[in-house]
Amino acid sequence: MRIPIKSQRLKILELACSLGFTHFDTAPLYGHGNCENELGEILKLDSNLSVTTKIGLKPTTNNYTSPRKFIFEKAVNRITQNTKPPIRDFSIEWADFSLKNSLKRLRRERIDLLLLHEAELSDINTNDLMSWLEKRKDTGDIIEFGFSGSRARMDGLHEIGSKSNIVRQEAADIFASKNIEIARSAQIRFGYIRQIIKDKKEYDAIEVFRELIKENREDAVIISATKKSNLLSIGNLEEIK
Repeated sequence: MRIPIKSQRLKILELACSLGFTHFDTAPLYGHGNCENELGEILKLDSNLSVTTKIGLKPTTNNYTSPRKFIFEKAVNRITQNTKPPIRDFSIEWADFSLKNSLKRLRRERIDLLLLHEAELSDINTNDLMSWLEKRKDTGDIIEFGFSGSRARMDGLHEIGSKSNIVRQEAADIFASKNIEIARSAQIRFGYIRQIIKDKKEYDAIEVFRELIKENREDAVIISATKKSNLLSIGNLEEIK
């Protein structure tokens, strides 16, 4: 949603697909539902594309606004420094509502990966959320589920019991070694190359990403891009071929 014009946002997604990207990561919080809705226009064209979305965090307004209004309000909040943290709601009632609407916006019958958005142990222990996730998997509404958040928060969830594999999508040093102590879990790490470039200005973004690909040949690597040139450079890296 950092791109102000919808047609240009869709062109970025279409370019990603043409370059061979096959998986997209989103959440109801992103763009207040607009990211899911516009991504759904791409997903409906190719059933082979997979998607991650999330439950647990929602906008403070509890309303999903139009793209134009969302961009305007975000700009105003940035100027006035009036940004409020999202509402945390890990209730079964909200989980049902959130998943139903995500499926509708994404134009999908099922979600490939559903993550609890920055959940903490207390969020899960106060209700029957794990059983709800297992049921949604049994009914085919989701294929896999797990958690997304900081590494510290993820480490606090290691005692969660489940008959299924649990996916960890964690914010971590993207060049650090994987956490190999997590049993029965798939692991997706994400970090911010933009911050690396900011801290070490001599770094070239594409070269940083080239090294990241080399170190993560067997894993998922998630990127965010608003410039076609960057997307083309990453999509054409020889290491990906």
